[in-house]
Amino acid sequence: MSKKTTNPSSSTSQYSRSSAPHLSRRELLAGAGAGAATLFLKQNGLQAKAPSSAASTTQSATVVFSHTTVVNSDTVQNDVALAVEGPKIVAIGPTDMVLDTYPRAEVYDGRGKALLPGLINCHAHMAAVVARGFNEDFGFPNTAGLAISPNSLLEGEEATLMVKVAALEAIRTGTTTIVENTGNIHRHAAALAETGLRCVFAESVRDSENVRGPMSPERLAQSEAPRFSPRLRDEGL
Repeated sequence: MSKKTTNPSSSTSQYSRSSAPHLSRRELLAGAGAGAATLFLKQNGLQAKAPSSAASTTQSATVVFSHTTVVNSDTVQNDVALAVEGPKIVAIGPTDMVLDTYPRAEVYDGRGKALLPGLINCHAHMAAVVARGFNEDFGFPNTAGLAISPNSLLEGEEATLMVKVAALEAIRTGTTTIVENTGNIHRHAAALAETGLRCVFAESVRDSENVRGPMSPERLAQSEAPRFSPRLRDEGL
């Protein structure tokens, strides 16, 4: 397990704007979603033990997950503790030994749970969360069976809100790195940066002027030969 690639802080999301005197309806919805995800994690995740009076005088910089299972690429360690300081894993070993080493740590009981490196989603279209369920009824890609794409109904802030929903779901399910494939990624980059996720932005462009629908051999056989446009390519870049 790499100490550098495991970052428990990835699960921290910051969607609220504490300095804003008023929240728009969508910001309120985004905040409600963040609160719901936090509640879910609290009810179904690890519960922190109350810090001792000695430790409560200063904020602990160390977090220990006790009596848990630690999984990395090639080994599984059962009933151990894992200690984290900032972005780094600093100790893995018997719970008593780790707790003795870090007596003022914030401790989470990890019985019945497992710690493993964050998952990587290497091809995502986060705003497409709005189209969830369409593929079951209309096939994939659903744009082939619909008069209008669900994504095309989103405008500005609405698309960013869908990206935030996708980020919440990624965090809740253990995904810490996402490769977001989309056009005009700058519209959502700031919102994604606030989530704590590691994001790789893969700006996408389409330089075909006349081909619609899935690029399957059957559909291509029924369509005109593609005409590619340097203008569309350059505008996208």
